[in-house]
Amino acid sequence: MQIELACARGATVMAPLDPSASRRVEAYAKEYGEGPEHLPWSAPREAARTLSAAQRKALARFGARIERAWLTGDPARALATAFAEVDPSSRIAVYPGAPPGGPRWVFQSVGGELTSRPILHQEKLPALRLYSLKGSDPFADVPVTNVPIMRANVNAQADPTAHLETLLIPNRAIQQLRMVTYDEQEISLYAGFYRDSTEARFDLADHALLFSLRPALTRWHRVAKALGPSPLGDSALAAALEAFDRPALLVRNRAVLFANRLGVEWYAATRAWLQAGQPGGFAEATPLCPGGFSVELILPHVVAPSTRPADAPAPDLSQRYGLTPTEARLALRLSTGASLRDVATELGMSYETARTHLKRIYEKLGVRRQNELVAKILRG
Repeated sequence: MQIELACARGATVMAPLDPSASRRVEAYAKEYGEGPEHLPWSAPREAARTLSAAQRKALARFGARIERAWLTGDPARALATAFAEVDPSSRIAVYPGAPPGGPRWVFQSVGGELTSRPILHQEKLPALRLYSLKGSDPFADVPVTNVPIMRANVNAQADPTAHLETLLIPNRAIQQLRMVTYDEQEISLYAGFYRDSTEARFDLADHALLFSLRPALTRWHRVAKALGPSPLGDSALAAALEAFDRPALLVRNRAVLFANRLGVEWYAATRAWLQAGQPGGFAEATPLCPGGFSVELILPHVVAPSTRPADAPAPDLSQRYGLTPTEARLALRLSTGASLRDVATELGMSYETARTHLKRIYEKLGVRRQNELVAKILRG
């Protein structure tokens, strides 16, 4: 007997069914739902239009958080944390690539807690993998649940239901909604939501949410491939910059992609400098191209204000704008992007006193917001 399978990308294939495997697949489908073999959207942006207001907010938070993942010192964990928070009702698994020996790093959430512990029987994952290491996976780059996956593999050499008993059930994750993305025909990232047998079934809204995450996941992977050491990428650039004894940031298209430990303090100031058109005197900018990925290395000239004594004078600002010494110190610290509350604590004043000083600083400099203050100070 044969059935016609409608694959995720519109192609159809003819696959002879193994009777016993077929019965197990149909039993699972009856219990947990069929799951769509193809999606009603051709692009993630179309799926995003169907999301609820809460889901759209979760999507925006996810994008913002992983944009700053390379400022955290552990970008893989930052990605996994943001992914887990998109759908708190599901457990997650996320890892880059999938070489023959299995994934090189895995993050998962268990009982709401993010962990990098291996999943049970992870060593058997390569033999049970139901997707291609190349871009020939019929469900490449789109979310899919278990039934379409198993039906597409029902005539494979391995039993397509074996991953249920070996991997999913022991890890209390019998329901799976996963997406495997590819870059130049190689696996770039695996991201999956998982639920137990007693939890809600994955529906089309869940597919839409995971599909909507694909652009942000793709951007994260491209940065990881260019900047990260193995297993994230082929470059040790990020690790090399962490060894610098001065602030260093990487910028692409006027967006800060990465900052080393000392450079994190200059994230806000560098953004303001970029928005101001990169006026001279703030930093050196050197073009780099790791792995064909064009970035600029930004090395700020300014000595980090946090290394100055809290009572150190800032004569340039005092003379230039008529600020009092206290106002100049406050403005200088705020120019690094530090919060007003943190600066007030550092300078030993109450938050309300700092607000009063800030109002006077704004009046003297002719600005209304902290980003305008930063841009004006950097422009000189």
